[in-house]
Amino acid sequence: MKQDPLAQLKDIHFPAPSPWWDWAVGWWLLLFLLVAALWFVAPKLWRAWQRWRKQRKLQQVMQSEIQRICDAYATHQQAQDLVADINTLLRRVVLTVFPEQQAASLIGKEWLKFLDQVWQDKPSPSFSSQPFADILLHAAYQPDVGMDEAQAQALCDLVKAWLKAVKHHV
Repeated sequence: MKQDPLAQLKDIHFPAPSPWWDWAVGWWLLLFLLVAALWFVAPKLWRAWQRWRKQRKLQQVMQSEIQRICDAYATHQQAQDLVADINTLLRRVVLTVFPEQQAASLIGKEWLKFLDQVWQDKPSPSFSSQPFADILLHAAYQPDVGMDEAQAQALCDLVKAWLKAVKHHV
């Protein structure tokens, strides 16, 4: 009797799946390079992100503070308060952004020159030019400041522009 040749066939058995560590050497090398790159790049990215966050937060605080000062002047028309508050804000910003420099002890024209040094491109009306120099140096101590609305607005605009220029130093 003749046997059926198909009856002698066995079921197909697939080989066991290879484990994940059975990679070629090139894949291991690529994985090592990727981990090494992350090891060195991640801290730099973290520091850059922290610096960007600090710069953004400082810029928001500075701009909101100068806006508050200028709005208070528009409401109350107190030029002495405007100049005193602007000087205080400028000192606070300088102490925060430039702590390594001895700017806290500067007074008078040296203080205004320091403020002008922050500019990349010094604008034509700067802190040390007239009438801003006299206003910033003497107005907080005089009963009659002699500053009109246009000069107050120009001073506010100058300080806003200076604060934008300072963000590059953070």
